[in-house]
Amino acid sequence: MDLKTRFDEDRGAFIFGILRVLLGAMLFWAFLDKMFGLGYATPAGSGFVDGGSPTKGFLIGASKGTFGWLFEPMVDISGILDVVILLAMFALGVGLILGIGKKLCCIGGMAMFFVFYLAMFPLSNNPILDEHVIYIVVLLGVLLTKSCESIGFGRRWKETALVKRFPILE
Repeated sequence: MDLKTRFDEDRGAFIFGILRVLLGAMLFWAFLDKMFGLGYATPAGSGFVDGGSPTKGFLIGASKGTFGWLFEPMVDISGILDVVILLAMFALGVGLILGIGKKLCCIGGMAMFFVFYLAMFPLSNNPILDEHVIYIVVLLGVLLTKSCESIGFGRRWKETALVKRFPILE
């Protein structure tokens, strides 16, 4: 089936498919930058492979915010959280780009972005909203539509024996 036919069948799923791929690409890029210190958000030479910590500075800042009591204890385990966050960004990025693992990607991504949202309080540009809320809504739309079937490998993925045995992997 060509893209025009898929667009005509379900425009919402098609648009959420595009948003899904873009959000996945953003997360995959964040993974690459934090892993290798590509000189964007992570300075060159400060990547995880160079001994840098993608989470420690963030957690120190979050521990001074409104929900600091939640984030302060995490500073001590930032080495473990470095690995968890990098794996999450990699898995979410790849899953969203390919359109596989929709349920886990959306639920895990919404949880991750909610924690990031709490870490940012008090918000600097708006008292209630920031980009993390938008990402949560996009992931909710991806979860509730056939965006992975409209664009991506979702149709084929759902037919695999693994997904049929464990539907949470859909």
